[in-house]
This record gives sequence, C-alpha cells and structure tokens, in this order.
Amino acid sequence: MNTFLDIPLFIWALICLAIALVYYYVWPKPKKNTLPRPRWARALLRYGHSLVWVLFGGVCLVWPIGATLLAQALGLLALLLYAAFMGTMVWYSRRVKSG
Repeated sequence: MNTFLDIPLFIWALICLAIALVYYYVWPKPKKNTLPRPRWARALLRYGHSLVWVLFGGVCLVWPIGATLLAQALGLLALLLYAAFMGTMVWYSRRVKSG
C-alpha cells in the first residue's frame, strides 16, 4: 500500500513539492482598492498555501515508512492551515477601502 491511484507515494511527494514551488511564486496579492493586511495575514497568504503542499508531501514521505501517527498529524495540520488560508483570503479580499 505504498501507492495512491497506482502511483507510488514518493512520486506524489514530488508532485506536492512541485505544486508548493508554484504556489510560492503565485500567491493572492492584494487589490489596489483593499485595506492593508496585518502582518500575520500577509504571511499566511504569502506562504500558507505552499506550506500546505509541503505538509502533504511530508505525509506522502512518512506514511510508507510506518509513521502513521506522524502522517496523520501532518495531514491534519495541512487541513487546518488550508482552512486558515482560505478563511483569511476570503475575509481580506472583501475588505474594500471606502471612498
């Protein structure tokens, strides 16, 4: 069971890391008519999605070696981080400057 959809988990890890690299360079930049974001929101929006994919890659690397608890913890952390990323993106994309 070291595969997912008949693709080895190591290959999935490489795919996750490639996606993380893409999202490191492509991230939600603020629009000109939005209010400035706090530092924590800028950091989460800048690096959060990439980190989610790095965590998924980590899951693919540690699951086959039998570290099931660590893999589950990384997966849960990725899920929580993604929820925070999406919530922050939606919240701060709607904050438009008045006037």
